[in-house]
Amino acid sequence: MIEPLTTQDALYVCYHMRDVDLCEIRASSGLYHRMDFARMFVQCGGWCLKNDAGVPVVVGGVHEFWDGVGNAWMVGTEETGKHIIEASRHAKKVLSDPKWRRVQAWSAAFHTESHAWLEMLGFVNAHTLEQYGTGGERFFLFERLRGM
Repeated sequence: MIEPLTTQDALYVCYHMRDVDLCEIRASSGLYHRMDFARMFVQCGGWCLKNDAGVPVVVGGVHEFWDGVGNAWMVGTEETGKHIIEASRHAKKVLSDPKWRRVQAWSAAFHTESHAWLEMLGFVNAHTLEQYGTGGERFFLFERLRGM
């Protein structure tokens, strides 16, 4: 079940997220505390996928920089794999909104599972960002352009 993102859902996922997501967020945001991650996610706005018991599994969204341009983000718990089809369907729906002419997503080079998922959603790996992370990690900038 997909619902609008709440602070409570963001906090739950931030305290139960996969280790690879935790490492990527720390490397890309400079934030260290999970409460700060949750606050950032809620400010960006988005959605929450919950399992049949109503427990948050995945949070994500597209934060609009300016008209038509946004940054996609997604973080999940260890249960993400069990719900990846539903999460993917919803992400594709959000990305297909005609208001988006460009959506981009940063992903750490070490988060290969994320790269495959982004490509399945129609993103292309457009740029390598050497020494981009807070600890000098390599990141990739994926992009999805309207009509491409």
